[in-house]
Amino acid sequence: GLDHLKSSVAFALEAGQVRRAILDSTNIGYVLADLGELEACVDQAHDALALARRTGWKPQIGACLTVVAHALLKAERADAARALAEEALDCIESHAQGRPYLIALNTAADAYAACGDFLKARTAFQDMLVHTVGRSESSELERYARLGLARAQTQLGHPADARSMCHEALTLARQAGDVVVEVECLRLLAKLTQGDQPSETINLLRQAEQVIDRSDDYPAPSSLLHDLSAVLERNGDHQNALLVLRKAVAARARETAAEASRKAVSMEVRFRTERAMADAEHQRRTSETESRRAAEL
Repeated sequence: GLDHLKSSVAFALEAGQVRRAILDSTNIGYVLADLGELEACVDQAHDALALARRTGWKPQIGACLTVVAHALLKAERADAARALAEEALDCIESHAQGRPYLIALNTAADAYAACGDFLKARTAFQDMLVHTVGRSESSELERYARLGLARAQTQLGHPADARSMCHEALTLARQAGDVVVEVECLRLLAKLTQGDQPSETINLLRQAEQVIDRSDDYPAPSSLLHDLSAVLERNGDHQNALLVLRKAVAARARETAAEASRKAVSMEVRFRTERAMADAEHQRRTSETESRRAAEL
């Protein structure tokens, strides 16, 4: 948890293990970003970045920049995220086989897509594939790359290529039990069949719904259920459309409650973070005072 990571950072700094401290600080940043504490995430990453810049270690600098870019993407500041992700890649390019480079490349690709630059997004996702195919330690990044590439090809008007890449991502997701990527693949395939193959669109969205129903920790997104309800309605299945719409309304209520809970957790995290920082500062000052007394004696 966060408390463990924060303690690890403090111990690492005391022991002079600066690389460990920077790594744990970036991990804290990702946790905070996932909690929605984007400001705290950026502050945490900036502290780690300042430490990394003092060492001059480019891979560590790049990793810190990637965390900030990740947070900015979540905050829908795609242009700023893009610039930082590109700077991160410049820092880590000599370590292109490493995981930090691939994460930075994934962040850059997502930022390009968010900016609407799908040509650059496609190139970045293709680069990811070059470095991840056949590497078990990067298998989840290969799934992200194939799904991202399928989305880029969709936006660039290449549905056949998008469908092929999406099926490959879907196969990998099912093999790995990756519910999130599996559902996103099914939704993209449904989008690609929408209009001319309504029965197939319904079938794919139903599959996505069933995958979620079998998962204990991935509730059905209201947007998926709204999409399914709309397709059913257009296809004349008004009764099922209404049933699914009711599920969508209930899912939206759950999402609202979950968001409120996440904000409450974020407030608690911020409080604990500030208290931990205050305690650390108190301990530092106490240590300095004791050191001065010892010197005077």
